[in-house]
Amino acid sequence: MKIITTIIVALIAGIATAQNARYVCAPEDIGMFPLENLNTKSIEFSPTYYSNGLVYVVAKEKSNFLDPKTGNAYFDLMYTDIGPDGLTGKSMPFSPNIRTQYHEGPCTFSADGNEMFFTRSNLSGGQGINDEKGLVQLKIYSAVKGEEDWEQILELPFCDDQYAVAHPALSADGGSLIFASDMPGGYGGMDLYIVRRVNGVWADPVNLGDVINSKGNEVFPNLHPEGYLFFSSDGHKGKGGLDLFVTTVDSGDVFQGIQHLEAPFNSNKDDLGMIVSADGTSGYVASDRKPTKGKDDLYRWTSPKSIFCQPLKGPRGTLFQKEIMVVDEQGKGLSNSYVWLIPMNQEGPTLYKDHFTTTLVEKADKEGAFYLQWSMTDTLTTSTADGITDTGGKAMLEADAKATYVVVARQNGYLPYTEVLTGDQIPSSIVLKKMAGDDASCLQTLFSVYIADADIALNGAKIQLT
Repeated sequence: MKIITTIIVALIAGIATAQNARYVCAPEDIGMFPLENLNTKSIEFSPTYYSNGLVYVVAKEKSNFLDPKTGNAYFDLMYTDIGPDGLTGKSMPFSPNIRTQYHEGPCTFSADGNEMFFTRSNLSGGQGINDEKGLVQLKIYSAVKGEEDWEQILELPFCDDQYAVAHPALSADGGSLIFASDMPGGYGGMDLYIVRRVNGVWADPVNLGDVINSKGNEVFPNLHPEGYLFFSSDGHKGKGGLDLFVTTVDSGDVFQGIQHLEAPFNSNKDDLGMIVSADGTSGYVASDRKPTKGKDDLYRWTSPKSIFCQPLKGPRGTLFQKEIMVVDEQGKGLSNSYVWLIPMNQEGPTLYKDHFTTTLVEKADKEGAFYLQWSMTDTLTTSTADGITDTGGKAMLEADAKATYVVVARQNGYLPYTEVLTGDQIPSSIVLKKMAGDDASCLQTLFSVYIADADIALNGAKIQLT
């Protein structure tokens, strides 16, 4: 996607950041469908939910007024209804009051739909304001919904004539705004920042740090109501161009760890502006993957279940970062070991079910008591691992202290480690035993769960059977 450079600056090679976090556990049968009635030979990108439909950005290809920096048409906001089947209707201009002959770009709305923040060219009296280099930068503006149209359009106080402030994403409570900017003091091109609002007053923006930001560009953020932050980056290791990533906050309200999304969300082209429904089973994204009608197109995606690894309404305060060290029997750290935290419920592992079989086994010394015994019938694909150990054998993972997991660790030439544990029981060190010659073909790893009095006791942690 070759958008004007005031929205995304030229691509810069970046340094890959360790990505041990895992927030999205999408099943393999994700559907991805182009929105044929909206896509054109022009550019469509940055969808966001509003009212009963979508607001998105499109290039004004029929306009004779072009951006002198790129020679391309300026951008405008459009609206389309979403039907019960998730398909979009006819598009129409979003707002006469918002629209100018310059850029209107990515936007975000408050939960009640009465407040709006949007990207726009730096204007005064309807004319573009040049920076020291003669360029018109981008700024974020707010607006309030009136009886007929959007009103009280104001520039946010942390914008500046000399650098871009763009791509706003508002938190569900309206108290925080995440945006992209190339303001001085960042890590590379465009960085992501967060700014808090207390009693209607905006504080100073804070850079989200080098775990999220890189020497490249981090752009197009979107905040899910449950606190997941989706964004695009060309500075972290990915499939090519802009790739989609996700992160979330820990119990201290700090964003930590990023996850690169796999196909079909990411392609070897630019992928950006991903949004997710409240229940995590559908959404929209922009991409210039082939085939497209022109440049960037809009896509709808669907999933048979939530793409999030943990239940969306889980206790957010119980999430924590856990460092695990994988060692051999002499205590030496094993680099490039793969570690999984597979969520577990009363029916067994909730992910990668085709890799497990379940057997109900009666306990010999107690009538009416049983074991549920799972066996791992095949090795897990390494691309699904939640963490990969570094040169010292360490990996950082995120866990829920109150959740139950099948903890799996694997390294070539060693017997796999498999244990059922709650998040707060996950050990700091996992010992892998060297594989003997007669163990070379061993794939089955058994782990048992005791059933008694309608409870499943998982190494001391209980899950009520319902």
